Amino acid sequence: MANKIYICVLVTFIAASSGCTGDKKDVSPNKQGKSPIAANVGTGLKSVPQPESLHTMADITKEGAAEERKIKPNELPEVISIRLSPRLVYPGTIVKAEAEGRDPDGDLVSLHYEWKKNEETVFEGSMDELKTDGFKKGDFITVFVTPSDGKMKGKTRKSIPLIIANRPPEIKSTPSTEIVNGKYTYKVEASDPDGDVLTFSLEESPAGMAIDPAAGIIKWDIPAVSPDSKTPPSYNVKVLVSDGDAKAFQGFSLTLKR
Repeated sequence: MANKIYICVLVTFIAASSGCTGDKKDVSPNKQGKSPIAANVGTGLKSVPQPESLHTMADITKEGAAEERKIKPNELPEVISIRLSPRLVYPGTIVKAEAEGRDPDGDLVSLHYEWKKNEETVFEGSMDELKTDGFKKGDFITVFVTPSDGKMKGKTRKSIPLIIANRPPEIKSTPSTEIVNGKYTYKVEASDPDGDVLTFSLEESPAGMAIDPAAGIIKWDIPAVSPDSKTPPSYNVKVLVSDGDAKAFQGFSLTLKR
């Protein structure tokens, strides 16, 4: 009768499902003269990771972390300040945008300017200056600045608006010195660069002198000079011209002679 035995526990490190099942195993030598149990045990030992393999895995982990640091996402540049100058602007004034950009990654920042007049774009590009020829009083100017680091664009910032200011009128005439038939007459000539309607008035004048508020003509009946007067009388005159917002003045003196 052939010798049969039961195999239990001996090979459990090879396959966790192996156990004492009651199956009968043939432990007779194989053709090479080796026990099948010994062959299975050898196979199991070969699958255990060696220390060298563990070191290699650690190195890979370190390299992976380093690579992760290298591919850190690019941060967006930003505009940290912006102002327009000068603050007082007339038509024809050159307006300059003083803007400063910053990049968290240290990249070079370029700025893109979009200039607007009354919310309509009049220029767009890299120029930080705007000529206001053809603008008129009351127009307001703003600039939108967008930063770029060459890879991505940052958030656009808007400046505080500048308003084109009203220009005062100009008095161009010289006071008259002529007296005709005892009357003094002087037509004040003035103009307004913004085309505003002008009004004329006298801020200082002798008694009886008057000025036409629309035409700017001064009229005055010269008073008689007393023969007892040792000093010729002198009168101060101050003319005011207004466009409703700004004013111009002209002052002069009239001295009467006998």
